[in-house]
Amino acid sequence: MTLVTGDLGLFLTLLAGLGSVLVGLSVAAKLKDVLKAAPSHKALKMV
Repeated sequence: MTLVTGDLGLFLTLLAGLGSVLVGLSVAAKLKDVLKAAPSHKALKMV
């Protein structure tokens, strides 16, 4: 039983890690688009 729970925990941890990486990548892509669209001083004020 503990082995199954441990494997499930590991799987969920890996899944959460992948999810956070994907979210980070999409946020970085959006930030790049914002920086391209707006002048740098406006982007700095937004941040």
